[in-house]
Amino acid sequence: MINQIGKKNRGMNVESIYNTKRIDTLETTFSVYLNQRLNVIYIDLHKNDANVFYKIYNRKRKLVKEKYNLSQRNTLSLHSFPTDLYIIEVSDGIHKVVKTILKLK
Repeated sequence: MINQIGKKNRGMNVESIYNTKRIDTLETTFSVYLNQRLNVIYIDLHKNDANVFYKIYNRKRKLVKEKYNLSQRNTLSLHSFPTDLYIIEVSDGIHKVVKTILKLK
């Protein structure tokens, strides 16, 4: 089931998808793939752009992990993360994708 909310936030395009395996592409800048079965998130850049980064927060909005200067293909394993609700933000400074992820066992 896909629950999608689109809204504008501080001049950035923001998209939030809850628990989905769907591929999200935001204006051909980058794509975020979630594979819940493997507990892996893939972030693909459609062009070499050193300004793309991600940040992961837990449900209390505490920063859990971040990475800057992403390569064209990025794999983020959630195996070491405890069961919780996480928010991942991927941005290039202009566009922003926000995903809420429920990490189970």
